[in-house]
Parts: sequence; structure tokens; C-alpha cells
Amino acid sequence: MSEEFTITDISKKLGGFGLMVNPNAAEFIIKSDLDTNIIIDAVSDSIDSGSTIDIDTIKNIVNDIDDTPDTDKNTNDDIDKEDVGNDSDKDDSNNISDEELNSLLDDNTDMSGQEELDETFKSDTIEFSNEEDEEDEEDESDNNNKDDLKDDLDEEPERSTRQEEFANEKDQEMGEFINSEFMNPEQSLYQLENVIEDTEEETTIVNRKETLDERFPEWCDTMFNRKLPDIKPRVGVTKGYDVEGDITGESRGTGDFEDFRQIFKDRHDRLTKLLGKRAGNVHTVSDINKRTHGGKNITVVGLVWSKFVSNNGNYFIELEDPKSNETLRTVFTDEDMKDVFEQVVPDEVIAIRGTLSDDGGIVFGDNEFRKGRPPIMFPDIPRKRSSDGPDKTTKAALISDIHVGADEFFPTYWNKFVDWVRETPTIEYVIVAGDLVEGIGVFPDQDEELTIVDIYDQYAMTGKMFDQLPDDVQIITSVGNHDTVRLAEPQPTLAEEFTKYFSDNVDFVGNPVNVNIDGANILIYHGMSINALAEVVPGADADEPTEVMKLMLQKRHVAPVYGKNVRLAGEEKDYLIIDTVPDLLHCGHVHKYGQDKYNGVNLVNTATWQGQTSFQKSKGIEPDVGYWATVDLSTMDVEKYTVDDF
Repeated sequence: MSEEFTITDISKKLGGFGLMVNPNAAEFIIKSDLDTNIIIDAVSDSIDSGSTIDIDTIKNIVNDIDDTPDTDKNTNDDIDKEDVGNDSDKDDSNNISDEELNSLLDDNTDMSGQEELDETFKSDTIEFSNEEDEEDEEDESDNNNKDDLKDDLDEEPERSTRQEEFANEKDQEMGEFINSEFMNPEQSLYQLENVIEDTEEETTIVNRKETLDERFPEWCDTMFNRKLPDIKPRVGVTKGYDVEGDITGESRGTGDFEDFRQIFKDRHDRLTKLLGKRAGNVHTVSDINKRTHGGKNITVVGLVWSKFVSNNGNYFIELEDPKSNETLRTVFTDEDMKDVFEQVVPDEVIAIRGTLSDDGGIVFGDNEFRKGRPPIMFPDIPRKRSSDGPDKTTKAALISDIHVGADEFFPTYWNKFVDWVRETPTIEYVIVAGDLVEGIGVFPDQDEELTIVDIYDQYAMTGKMFDQLPDDVQIITSVGNHDTVRLAEPQPTLAEEFTKYFSDNVDFVGNPVNVNIDGANILIYHGMSINALAEVVPGADADEPTEVMKLMLQKRHVAPVYGKNVRLAGEEKDYLIIDTVPDLLHCGHVHKYGQDKYNGVNLVNTATWQGQTSFQKSKGIEPDVGYWATVDLSTMDVEKYTVDDF
């Protein structure tokens, strides 16, 4: 008997083996006189992955254990210890120490600019690879004199322009291009069609949604063959909602590299205007380069082309004007600038205040704050005062990353959420931040971790699950990287061949998107960039998603980093800019719950309904399963919920 275990603990442990367990079966394990770990080991050894375990199965396994000699039972503790040790070794092997990372560099110079990203852009490695090629050595002088610093910079090798990079990438074959950071609509469609072609049953299965019970009896028995609580009438306060910034039906990209160039031009122009409101009179890089003399205090704005720390500890940021491809170096010599320097990421738009050198070739950054204006300024959001939501209390439930079809999906947890919504009359909206299904072909050997291997069946099952929610609750769902849409952001919503499995109270939107409910503005973004930002900003961690989400608001962009695991689709404008300051930013993707505020804006990451995958286990990631949040649309107060509360 193991009093320290709960039903949730049993579900998580067996979920790690790709098994689902009915609550009464989990309770029987807990109350058994046998050691819980011994029972779990026996279950995992004797039951095939993807099965749902009922109480009769558990009773048979316990009886078999009772019939075995004691010597067999006593070996489990040793096995557990060996397993823990081996897991620890595996986790350590996936981590690279700072010393090992530094050994990859030729000297002590810390480069994090475009050169590194160029190599990542041209790589044919899989999405999960974080390896980077060595960078060329920077030959910096130890002389701190400003003139000597400028002279040393002239020795840097020539670099290709952004247009040349795009032109070279354009020459790659269609299949090779799939792994790059940019995708045009044609290439995204090509990838999507390949995924859909993997499913051969669509034309042969009649009444797909209605026959799920026959084809997935274990799933459906757990999810649907149960008594549902009565639905309490909704309060009916809100009048509806509006959608802004949705790429769906608005994509104009042709695949030409000019489309990709246009993204950065639009990003530069729009964020320059926002920075002008914060910093006052600002000048572009092209404006500064036209000057023939310096000695004046200026504020220059541009895209971050590169940044690095010299051998003698000076902080360099090179800014670019994407219209003219001109660049300008800025340098800070004060150690106090380290923290804000580390917040700067490639390809975001920032403003720098400083003094132009006599010949106009470099800007020496100020090291002091003046009237609340730092030497390095981000577009940032102003402090949010209050929302204009409905006068009476009505709430939206926030969820994400359901991953229907995965072996590790927790149906009993989802059942608790469904029951809670049915019994909570103030819930008028359910907002999903993407990844409704597990998808197909998202990562290598994914089919080995699927209970439902047909993409159409995955969406049909999701539609059937949503049918259990009250039909007067409006469901708004965005998309994520596991959904059957292009990986390149911004992402349009699902095609009709998938949405047809859902009822009329389910609306589909793209990613990202602003949803305004009676004056309450919610920015929905799945969150693919969270990992990229956590990788390039020291101290940021995807396990603390709201800290990374604060960076999005500071930079007024949900995915400012070019490259890493974020792909961009060439469009006429940058749909990823945060134009309207939201009342709430809702993300998912990293499977960790987070809740915070920044300048009056609520930040919520609503975790997942999927247990630990093999990939997460290899990275030491422990997901938060069965979490959701509610937001009061009249006050914007956020409340956290978990299945353990019920």
C-alpha cells in the first residue's frame, strides 16, 4: 500500500509508458498491499503501449504478482535505482557545459550575430538540432581608446547582404528548403500535401466521426460512455467578438525573396514609429551615414544585424537599415550596460542613444539614463490602465496543446475539464492557443507514439470531444506547429476538410491573432518563439514561459528572432508585430504553466493535456498536464485551475 501516491501520480507514471488508466484502476493500485512501483513495473511489462487499463486488468496483474516468489519482487528496488542512475546519465549527456561551449570558439570573443544565424539558416539538420558552426575569430585590440576601437573594426571580413542570402536560399530544391527558416506559401502547401497524402483512408471511411466508437473503442469508452453532469445555463452577458491581425485569407506572398525582404522593411518602419514615441527624434542608419561630421548627440534606430563582446570587454551592436542595406556600429564601454545588452536579440528593432564619432563612422553609446530613457531602448508597451470589457462578470477559459491522438493524451483529465465547463455558468468562451491534435510527421518516428495515426481521425475525435461542451459556449481555437497548417508564421487557420468535424459553436482563427470580446483584447500566439528567445537571451528559460513572454511585449513582436526554430512566411507585412497593446497574452507550446503580469498586461501559458513524450524525456522536460486558466472579461483577473483541484 502506498499512501503517498495519488490517482494523478499513477496516471503520469503509466503515461510515461504510453498507457492510460481508468481512475478506479488507479485507485485499486494505490490501495493494494503491494508496493505501487512493483505494480507499475508489472503493468508496463505486460500491457502494450496505447492501451487503456481497467480495474479487471489490474486485479489480474496483482494476482499474478502474488503468485510469484518473493525473490522476484525484491529485485524491483534495485532495478529502479539502476534506472534512475541511467536516466541521470542520459540527462547529463544532453547538456553542454559553458567550458565545452567556449572550447568551440577560437578566442574569448562572444559572437551572437548574423554570421551564426546564416549557418543555421543553411543547415539541413532536423528541427531539434541546436548545434552551431564555429564563428570566425574577431581580431580586437586591447586598447580602450575610442579611435583605436574604430580602427580595429575596419579589419572585419566582408559579409554578404541579406538579399544575397535570400537569393542563394532561393536556388535550393523544394525538399531541402523545408528545413530552412523561411517558407513561401507554395512550399508550405507542398509540405502540407505530403502530410495529408500519408493518410489513405479519407476517401474510404464513411461517416468518420460517427464511427469513432467502433474504431477506437478504448478511447471512446473512457471519453464518451459516461454520465455527463447537467449543463447550467450561461449568463449571456457578452455580445460577441472581433478578430484582428489574422493572416487567414490575406496571404499575398509569392515566394520571391523580395517578400522576405519586405518583412524586415515593414518591421523596421512600423517599430521605428513606435520607438519615435518613446525616444523622441530618432534617425535611421541611412540618415546617420549621410553625415560627414560627428560630435553630436543622436538617437539611431535600426534592425540588429549583429552584436558581440570584444576581447577587452566592450559591447558592440551593429544596426542595419533594410531599405538601403547600410549598417552602423555602436559601442558601449561601461560594464553596467551588460544586463541590457544581453536582452538585445538579432533582427529586432531598437534605438540607441549616443555620440557620433568625428568622422561619422561609429556611435559611442551613452552609459547613463536620461529622464527615464535608457541608452538602449526597445519599442516596449506602455503601462496598461484598464480594459473596456463587459460590465458584468463573464469569463473565458484558456487552454492549449490538447494533442488529441497522442499515446500520452490524458482523457480522464480532459473529462474533468468538460464537466467543469458544463457546471460553470460564467464560462461563455473557451480559447485554445493551438495544437488541437498531435499531428502526423511532426518529428521523426512520431507514428510510434500515436494512438490515432490518421490525421482526419484526430480532428474528428477532437470535434467529438468539443461536442460535449455546452453548445452556447463559444469556442475559439488557433493553430500550432502540430496542427495541419504550414509551419511558417504567420499561420492561417485549418482547412474546411478538417473544420467540418466541429459544431457551429467552434470558430477557427490563425496564429497569431487578436480577439476582442466586448472591449477585452486577448492576443493569442501559440508560442513557437519561446524556445528561440530562451536560447539567445541569457537567464531566459522555456520552463518559465511568462518571463520570455515579457520579452515579446518589450520588443513588440511575438517572434523577433530570425532563425532558430521559428520559420517565417514571406508576406507584404509583418503580422507578428504587436500593434495593439493587449489586455492578455495567451500562449502555449512549451507545456509549462505560467501566469504573471507586465505593465498591466496579463500573461498566461496554459501548459498541456499530454504527458511526457520520449523527446521531452530525453531533454529532461516534465510537462504540466491538466492545467487551465480563466479570465474575468470585465476585470481581466486571471485564475489558475488544475485537475487536482477536483
